[in-house]
Amino acid sequence: MQIIKEFDELEKLSKGIGLNRIGRIFEDLIESMKDYLCLDPIYKNVQIIISNHSESFPEDKFNPFDVGVKRIPQNGNLSIFISDGYIRFLPLILLREAYYNFISVRNLPIQVAINSIVENTFNRISVLKDWILMIKNFSIHDENIGKILSGFKKFFKRERPGSESPTFFLLIMLEIIFL
Repeated sequence: MQIIKEFDELEKLSKGIGLNRIGRIFEDLIESMKDYLCLDPIYKNVQIIISNHSESFPEDKFNPFDVGVKRIPQNGNLSIFISDGYIRFLPLILLREAYYNFISVRNLPIQVAINSIVENTFNRISVLKDWILMIKNFSIHDENIGKILSGFKKFFKRERPGSESPTFFLLIMLEIIFL
């Protein structure tokens, strides 16, 4: 999948380098995904703000698939506040948030699917093991999440010679089933 043209820039963001370009990088990511998915994003104007980690991020305690983020939709625009305590996970968070911007329904299976797509896309990023452990720690008490995650991991491991990418197939199926 070639939607991640900005991989090097995303990797630098995880080290705190180039944070002043985060908005532009996210816009480029949305444009690449728009072309790849042949869909329009829900929010045309998205503002990404790195926020002091001492601010409240209530989602952290309740949903592992919203970790590090507070979203505020207003007048057709979206502001995404990302806690500076999660900067090392910026590539994963930005890709997750970009996918969320193309899907109007957000329930547990969709969130798990998006997380699996993000993990599969960044399967060589240095912080992936920490990300997986963090997600696992959040969801340790919910065996349904564990079962769904396990199923998606198997899905991405299957070989599909001559077919569309598993990510594209999965997103189309989610669109058909849930939208």
